[in-house]
Amino acid sequence: MLVETKSRLAPWNQATIQSLSDHLSEPDKIRQLRLEALTRLKITPWPSTMDEAWRRNDPRRIGRDRFKLWDTTHPDELAGLAGLDEVPTGLAEATRLDLLNCDLQSRFVRPDHMTSGLMVGAIRQAFETRTVPAVEEMILDAPDDKDSPAISLLHIAFSQGGSYVVTPPRFQSSEPVLIRHATTGNGGAILPLNLIKVGRDSELTLILDQSAVGGDPLWFGAMTRIVLEDRARLKILLINRSSASVTFYDHLHAKLGRDANLQVTWGDLTDGWTVVRREVALSGAGSEAKLRGAYIGSSEGLLDLRTLQDHTAPSSTSDLMYKSALFGSSKSVYQGLIQIHPSAPLSNAYQLNRNLLMSSTARADSIPKLEIEVDEVRCTHGASAGKPDSNALFYLQSRGLSEAEAIRLMVEGFIAETGDGVTNEMVHEYWRAAVMGRAENILG
Repeated sequence: MLVETKSRLAPWNQATIQSLSDHLSEPDKIRQLRLEALTRLKITPWPSTMDEAWRRNDPRRIGRDRFKLWDTTHPDELAGLAGLDEVPTGLAEATRLDLLNCDLQSRFVRPDHMTSGLMVGAIRQAFETRTVPAVEEMILDAPDDKDSPAISLLHIAFSQGGSYVVTPPRFQSSEPVLIRHATTGNGGAILPLNLIKVGRDSELTLILDQSAVGGDPLWFGAMTRIVLEDRARLKILLINRSSASVTFYDHLHAKLGRDANLQVTWGDLTDGWTVVRREVALSGAGSEAKLRGAYIGSSEGLLDLRTLQDHTAPSSTSDLMYKSALFGSSKSVYQGLIQIHPSAPLSNAYQLNRNLLMSSTARADSIPKLEIEVDEVRCTHGASAGKPDSNALFYLQSRGLSEAEAIRLMVEGFIAETGDGVTNEMVHEYWRAAVMGRAENILG
């Protein structure tokens, strides 16, 4: 039986940290980290519209003044996961993890993954069994946040658990792992944490699906930390979904070792106020990151996307493409930074943002930035925004398509490029069903 919403909201204080830490069976080092973050939070100002990163968006939409924390120490007893569909047929035998309000609901690990040493589970269970030391290590090694430090400190202090995926060295599998988050935290804040570590010379394919759908306001604030050891390879698909009443904050940070390779593909299918951050730290020589993302906006949805391609190692490569198709009065704000440090000669970085305005009230702002502190590099960027090509639309209609069919084909063709890097057939179908399905639903 579900507890009343009012009784499920907890204050942002030390007592709540104690309760969370006890519930998650955390070691003393993690509890101390939380308390230190709370102390620092008291003297760290919440971001404001005076900050450069927040000039086009209001950070007061999230935070302690607007929400209380959803009490996850009393897990919900639900027959299924709210907001998530059945597992697609092609992924029925995949290693998968389902979480509701950061608490484990179901877990299945393929026998071949288990014998190969792949570890997948909920953070709470990792602490209870003390069998996954990488979880503690990654939590303690929290990345520095220069964009919005107060938000990261709040997450460190009050994160309610989440998921982990850890591979051993030389792990190889073409079979994907599926992790799904859902929430019932109406009126409160849910702060999940995802930890992903790919061992040296290993290869992993992962789907992370985060869904915050409900009629009442809530704040879904996810943090995903990725560590790729030397020569590790990760292909990850991220799908975000939310209803119009949800404020959604999603921060991904990845650190790449020597000759590591990261491919991130994401589809943002949120309907409300959304801030997404995608940050890659290319700290190993020869490391490479490829990022492809799409946003399909509708009604009065807002997506504020911030990307950082941070090159600190020589001969590192990053390539980013972000596309948005904006319907109704939706808005996309893109702020992207390529940063090349003096320690990263011979780096190669590219950044592209394209926006398709499907109505006269849709809007797209694009702010690409370069900070290059060394010679012998190659860095380029581009941005564009415009309406669908009227000549192309006329041509398609002249071939027998209705106007609606022609528009649908143009939107799908525009977005399709962002999914080209998803070569696994099951994962590509998951991407297509989510992203293209969104476009089809909007167009009718």
